[in-house]
Amino acid sequence: MKVKVTNTGATASVLGSLRVKAPKGVLVKPEKQKLPTLDPGESWTVSIRLELTKKAKEKSTVTLTGSAPGATSTTGSFVLKLKPEDNATGDGKPGGSK
Repeated sequence: MKVKVTNTGATASVLGSLRVKAPKGVLVKPEKQKLPTLDPGESWTVSIRLELTKKAKEKSTVTLTGSAPGATSTTGSFVLKLKPEDNATGDGKPGGSK
């Protein structure tokens, strides 16, 4: 997945980082990435790989925190939802075999 970080402030940002925290059952790579200095209105896109394991819950909340020395941290989150299986029998046919 891609995350776009934008400096919405009136002054340039300093070097910072973006940390991703996920519950058990959700693997995140990388968990922390460096962010460059950004001028006001400038954006930077980072790629994050998320993988759901068998231990993942039906709904898992992932939290992103952007921080930099001397600056206020900013946090956001989103929910990952598992899609229900097409069928419960595992035969690859919708509704199961007859």
